[in-house]
Amino acid sequence: MEIEYIEIEKLNTHERIVPSVLNRLMIKMEREKKFSVAIIVDANTMTILDGHHRFEAAKRLGCKKVPCILVDYNDPEIKLGQWFPVIYGDVGKIVEILEKNGMSVRYEKTLKKAYWLLYSEKAGAILVPKRVTKEEVVKTARRGELFPPKTTRHMLPKLNKFVDIPLEELV
Repeated sequence: MEIEYIEIEKLNTHERIVPSVLNRLMIKMEREKKFSVAIIVDANTMTILDGHHRFEAAKRLGCKKVPCILVDYNDPEIKLGQWFPVIYGDVGKIVEILEKNGMSVRYEKTLKKAYWLLYSEKAGAILVPKRVTKEEVVKTARRGELFPPKTTRHMLPKLNKFVDIPLEELV
């Protein structure tokens, strides 16, 4: 698949970002002065499937375009899964801690791993979010709405997403 440079305003997001992840990524990109991993985008709707944090970092760093790989979201090889947040800490204080952003949250790829962490007493709780469909992803993006961070986990056929593009080429 070829890398295409797409103007930022043409892309649609469907997921909010995690501020701490965004901050770390922006620091890394500013230090390295490059964009390292292409954004995966549905060619038909221009919906970002993978790369919301990279997209937002590029936008905040003044980029006008970003490197993308366009795919057909209807391709049955593209699977839509979900992340499983695993919460560490005193579960009795979960609401208070979440409100203060003080809880350690990690996202697991499988429910089995999340349950293992819970039952091995390494985690205090897990959240099992509602699974969304590809149609809901596209509708949400078209409406300009956003799911919570890490609602979707797109599993794509083997793609070489790695790029080495100076940020100055994207401004």
